[in-house]
Amino acid sequence: MPRKKAEHHDEAGLRPAGIGHNGGPSLLDDLKVLTLREWAALNTLSFETAKGLIAKGLGPRIVQLSARRVGVRVIDNRIWQESRLRA
Repeated sequence: MPRKKAEHHDEAGLRPAGIGHNGGPSLLDDLKVLTLREWAALNTLSFETAKGLIAKGLGPRIVQLSARRVGVRVIDNRIWQESRLRA
């Protein structure tokens, strides 16, 4: 019996890893909304520092999910990170 070729999967293990239309990052990945705690952890910030940046208008664009809940889209985090690069 021939051996099966090993498949590499994304972190969630849901689809084969690839590039572009071959199973790589999609628009849906960019539109995923992170909680503020997830966003802080992703950027190695404390939760308090993350809240402070957003309160001062220095963080990424925020998505108002409900009257009391906000989040950060992955694409907005990426744009915010790019804006913070130094030469």
